[in-house]
Amino acid sequence: MKKSWLSTLLILFFSLSPARASERLLVLSYDVYVGGIRVVKLDLEAGIGSSQYSVDINLREVKFFSIFFSWQMDLSSEGKIIEGVPIPREASVTSRWKGKARLTKLRYDENGVVKSAKIFPEETAVIRSPVTDQMKRGSRDLSTGLLHLLQKLDLTEKCAMQEPIFDGKYAFLIKLMGTERVKLGAHRLSAYKGDALKCNFFIEKLGGYRVDSKYSAERFKEPMKIWFGRPFSKFLYFPIKMELETSLGWLVAHLTKAEFTNFGNRQQIGLGD
Repeated sequence: MKKSWLSTLLILFFSLSPARASERLLVLSYDVYVGGIRVVKLDLEAGIGSSQYSVDINLREVKFFSIFFSWQMDLSSEGKIIEGVPIPREASVTSRWKGKARLTKLRYDENGVVKSAKIFPEETAVIRSPVTDQMKRGSRDLSTGLLHLLQKLDLTEKCAMQEPIFDGKYAFLIKLMGTERVKLGAHRLSAYKGDALKCNFFIEKLGGYRVDSKYSAERFKEPMKIWFGRPFSKFLYFPIKMELETSLGWLVAHLTKAEFTNFGNRQQIGLGD
């Protein structure tokens, strides 16, 4: 089973502001299906304060599929909020694939400019397209960039925006386009029903990608379709459902649980509500 679509899936969910800060706390769970079979579970804990934010995300294969492949990813990010805008301080991603572990750590200066980007272990004998200073300019780590994207979505309620991202290896743009207002009905796999914004999600590659011919073929078809809902009036829109056509079949992710605590007042939705 390829991990490219799994990495792509994570992009959709590194989108909420965050966990260790915590005047407002959001906990989300998603089930991810490929070809109609549940293969991955994703949990997110996100908290946001008046002057700082943090995020912790955990992705695992479901127990049955650990027989065939072992893949995990943990992402964390934290930073400050200045005039409502998230500014990263540090971010990290730890991944394990077929027993091989990799750690990426990003650190930023006071202005949110990348100060250092380290990957352990270091890559050898891999040819990648260059990442220039211009590509990094104005960029954020993935989770912070998606938080900023969702803040703008919440303000405009229009899928017409983009964010530059540098994750330590890749530089790219994430884009929302093509606003459609829809109503999601009750679904046995989803915790949410109600009004939603349906958007097309694109990734524009800039630099840091392998140039080997065997990696040139795309393993999924853009755009992704994402449905954003706002079940909690005092929080942002966040992903409810997504669909993506991959070489392994249709990938579909559903929100199965959401819990929001706002200054001690807790609300939640779940399957069957």
